[in-house]
Amino acid sequence: MEDLAEIRYADATDAKLIEFAMNGDQQAYREIRNRYNTRLSMTAIAMLNSLEKADQAVEHTWEAAWKELHEFKHESLFITWICRRLMKHIINNFLQPL
Repeated sequence: MEDLAEIRYADATDAKLIEFAMNGDQQAYREIRNRYNTRLSMTAIAMLNSLEKADQAVEHTWEAAWKELHEFKHESLFITWICRRLMKHIINNFLQPL
């Protein structure tokens, strides 16, 4: 693994940032989060039609993803993985029929 000092987070690939994050590097995870937070927020707003609920869903998704990052197997793009997690969370927690 490269030394973290050798890489600028903003210039790093998603794969490299995820590698660092999987090893506990919170700055790498923050960079990934910064890259994709707007996209996740827009998806959540479109699904929920509520900024407050969308913010809750996105925050939950990021927190859960940090804890379960080891489950990401690089079989898809990271944005696909995290967006799928967000949509499942929204469906299971906000869109279930009464």
